[in-house]
Amino acid sequence: MRERGIEAQAGADIPAARYDRGRMWSLFRRLPRIGIVVCVALALFTAHKLYTMCCIRGFIGSLDVEVHHVTNKWVEHNIKNRTFCFLSWAEDGRSGDKRHRVQSECDFWETVNASDRIEAVRLDGDDEAELRGDGNIYASNGNFLFDLVLFGLELFGILYFWRRHQNRAAT
Repeated sequence: MRERGIEAQAGADIPAARYDRGRMWSLFRRLPRIGIVVCVALALFTAHKLYTMCCIRGFIGSLDVEVHHVTNKWVEHNIKNRTFCFLSWAEDGRSGDKRHRVQSECDFWETVNASDRIEAVRLDGDDEAELRGDGNIYASNGNFLFDLVLFGLELFGILYFWRRHQNRAAT
């Protein structure tokens, strides 16, 4: 009877639209599970980033702090006209070497002079150093706060979709 109604709406010469309610309903019922998986994956990524930021800042773990004196500083621009500011402590012509330089915020870069003291840390198994303290880009206050809020939203998403899944299972 329901199929006859769809055919009547479509008209006699136009074939009835194929609408498979089974597939749509199946996807709709899986939505809470998909939401849980996506939120957990995002939360794991953000948790690892927050852990790395805490290591750089010195809140967790014990990374060796390297104390260096700035020997060179320069600015690079990419194709999209973004500005990147670097500080180097290399004694010879290796100032562009990733093991002897750090990227810093350009506002901090402007305040640093040659022979100023900076602190850098290296994460386990990473050749590139991260600036510790003021001027750090990866673990800056704004980035840290943004990731904390994002992590909270991801945890809320997990709880929301879990609750939705439990409600659907009960019905």
